[in-house]
Amino acid sequence: MQNKEEYERLRLGAGLTDLSSYQVFEMSGAGATDSLNRITLADMTRLPIGRALCTYMLKEDASLLADVLIWNQGGRFVVFAETNQGESLLPWIEEHARGAAARDLGPEVCLLGVDGPFAWEVLKELTGVRILGLRYLETMTDQKMGDLTVDIIRAGKTGEFGYILKCRAQDGAALRARLMEAGQPFHLAPCGPKVVDLCKLENRFTNVFKEGAAAKNVLELNCRVQVSTDKGDYVGRDAVEKCMEEGISRRLIGVKIEGEKAPVEGSAVCYKGAHIGELVAADYSWTLNSPIGLALMSSEYAYVGCEYEVDGTTLKTVSAPFIFNKSIQIRPQEDSFKTVDWSFKQ
Repeated sequence: MQNKEEYERLRLGAGLTDLSSYQVFEMSGAGATDSLNRITLADMTRLPIGRALCTYMLKEDASLLADVLIWNQGGRFVVFAETNQGESLLPWIEEHARGAAARDLGPEVCLLGVDGPFAWEVLKELTGVRILGLRYLETMTDQKMGDLTVDIIRAGKTGEFGYILKCRAQDGAALRARLMEAGQPFHLAPCGPKVVDLCKLENRFTNVFKEGAAAKNVLELNCRVQVSTDKGDYVGRDAVEKCMEEGISRRLIGVKIEGEKAPVEGSAVCYKGAHIGELVAADYSWTLNSPIGLALMSSEYAYVGCEYEVDGTTLKTVSAPFIFNKSIQIRPQEDSFKTVDWSFKQ
């Protein structure tokens, strides 16, 4: 089991997360939009200036290369990428994104995340009330936090209020200290990646190291609504369209598992002794007091409400997300960490 106190900070208060695992690139030049269309699943012509979107980069066989967040800054784009490839994506981007200049921003920036139902209240201490009006995937640029200049994107993968903060690499330690100081009244504390992964799982945000790595075609991740059929060619398009025409043989589905401990990831899912899929992600949900997971299963079995076996125990297929996040209950103009009776208290 993961650290329960860290989990409760993210679900009932606010947690500080290190996003240094992201690769960060800048795409600029007259061909930047067309180039990003060439290397992502989304239609970049539909992304307004000042907004961000979430999409995927694919390999030629339509398996997942990276889970990406792209921010349109007007004339240039900033790309935040999570990949399981273990190496820089820059050579691949330069090879496939013809017509644009690509630059690795990783050494120049520091990325931190603030997540939780009261993440907005921590940031209000540093940015003022404007943070309350920031909607999902909207941005605030050049925010002054004392002598620091910070860009803020409302985004995150916990299902709660979440914000990505970007500053110069040399200001990273000072930003972290400033956030921790502002967050003291809200018991802000660092939360590790394993707890964030659990929150991703509970809300069905893609984990590139688990279900993202196991999927042979991105459509197995139930992302058909993200596919643009009229934006032109992109890496992986032939394999995506072939799969759309022929149908997918496997599909990702959520599962709730009996018992006190999650089975080993990679375990076979069976029905009456027949192998019908595998468990690709699993953990214990403290909100549900039950192990939960994701299974890649034969499409003919991947329906909600069915019972199968894994490692000698029963799993039941369920709809997503697994939980209702506390942030849904919050009205920032009326509620506060200090006034609700369920917020995280040490």
